[in-house]
This record gives sequence, structure tokens and C-alpha cells, in this order.
Amino acid sequence: MSGPAALTVASAGPRLAGALAGRTFPRYRPLLDKAGTDPGVVALALFEGRDAIGLLLGRVAGPTASLLSVSVADSRRRRGGGAALLAAFEREAAMRGARRLAARFTAPRGPVSPVRALFSAAGWTEPARVSTVYAIDREASLAAPWFTRAQPRLRRMLIQPWREAGDRVLRLIGPANWCHEELHPRAHLDVGQDGAPQDYDASALLRAGPEPDAPALGWVVVHRIGAHDARITAVAVRPDRVNAFAGGALIAHANRALYESGVARATFVVRPHEARMTAFAERRIVPLGATVRESFDVARALPAVRSAAVH
Repeated sequence: MSGPAALTVASAGPRLAGALAGRTFPRYRPLLDKAGTDPGVVALALFEGRDAIGLLLGRVAGPTASLLSVSVADSRRRRGGGAALLAAFEREAAMRGARRLAARFTAPRGPVSPVRALFSAAGWTEPARVSTVYAIDREASLAAPWFTRAQPRLRRMLIQPWREAGDRVLRLIGPANWCHEELHPRAHLDVGQDGAPQDYDASALLRAGPEPDAPALGWVVVHRIGAHDARITAVAVRPDRVNAFAGGALIAHANRALYESGVARATFVVRPHEARMTAFAERRIVPLGATVRESFDVARALPAVRSAAVH
């Protein structure tokens, strides 16, 4: 009885879009149609015999090649397919003039991560954590004591939905030099970095009072990923002016607004430099049954490669 067919890697393109589109994120699927005509797009397919079972997509821009996504069919994993795709990507990137590889991947929190092992075995850098994503259990959080107690303890401060503040938002916030640039609303205004639209009802300002010109002392920015999914992208609170319940109150507002609009799943993104929000998430959200995923950056310097490009 013969064993599985050998694994091979070849260029992917429009002819394989139907078979492989499900192996990448929706925002990257249009790249399959550009493969072969756009020199900046790298699309590689993994075959078992004649069956397309894996896909890698990347971009080359100047000296840097970015790996966007890599996936192998569940039933065909642990046979070296991911490593074959990664090696082919490295060769193809070098042939197109890249001298550095970069990637960002997300994996469940835990000691073992297949994708982390894949990059490590290929000689990429030690992963550097860039964010932690907490999937909020909606029902559990709505019933949690911190959720119900946060709002009354704000005293005179007011939580105002982004939509009500209108075009005064940035003026009320001001330069906000006390917060990291990644948390300032101007970094997320209207759309997120992945093109997701902002939810102007769940997003809100924490203001010093009800007066028309009362300044913003904090905010929560929320983006809608789809009809039933949302992401709490940024939460910031001025550390010298507000009490310990302000951050929780902003998250509670966002969660309640999302619940009322029919969102079934919300995630909360926290970056490494957000020590207070990390402590809040670990102490208040994780015990409610939240699943936790972490995103990492990895890179690798490329030597000159003289082998032929993948065809």
C-alpha cells in the first residue's frame, strides 16, 4: 500500500483562488488575483500530489518581505508542509531583492505553539510580543461586580458616546501627551489599521463633567469586525485625574453598547506597554472565562540566494 503523495510547492494565482481562498484571511484573498502580475505579491501553494492543501501569501516592498499568512489543511499537518512553504518564501523573497523577512503571528496563550516552533526551526528571531487579545465572555462580564459597580463610582465624570461628541472629539482630547501614541484616537480614527470601521456608539469619551467644554480624561475606541464581532482597540485613562474604576467603566460602556447592538463576540486588545490595562484584564476579564491569544513579531535577515524562483 503506497503512502501519501510527496509535498511540493508552486506559485499560486487566480486559477487556484477558488481552491485556496479559504486558507487565508478575507482581507488577503484579493492578492491571489494579483499573483503573477504584481511583482510585490508572493503567493505559494502547497500540493500533495495534485491536491492544493496549503497557501502562503506575502508582499515584497524594497528590502523587506512581509509574510502575511500561511496555512496548511488540518488533516495534512505535521508532515513538513509549513516548513516547505516558509523555505520557498525565503527563496522567492531573496530572488526579488529582499534582504529582510518580517511576520506577525497570533497564537493561543500557552507553552506550545506550532507556528512559533515553525519560525524558530527556520532560524527566525525570538518572538517579540506586540499585543494580547482577550475574548470577552459577554454574559459573564455583564453580571460581574466590577461591571455593575464601575459606573456609579465615577462621581461627576461623564461617559459620552463618540457619536454625541461629534467633530469635537479631537479638540476635547487635545494632545494627550500622557498616553502612548498607539492609544491616541487619531491612530484609530474612523477605521482601524486593518480597515475595520469604528463603532461610534460603543466608542466613548470619559469627560471631566457635563459642561460643553469639559475636557476628555480618557476614552475607549471600538471597531466593528463584522455584523456580530467587534474589537476594543484602545482604552486610555489620564493617570493623575481619575479613579481606579474609570478604565473598567469605559470597557463596561463598550460592552453594554455592543450587547445592545447585537454583537455576539467582543475582543479586547492590550499592548505590552499598557501595564494598568494588562493588570485589569488579567484580574477582571480572564477569571470570567476569557480565551487569550497573543500576537508576536518575528524577523530574519536574508542572505543572497541564487536558486531559481518558484514556478
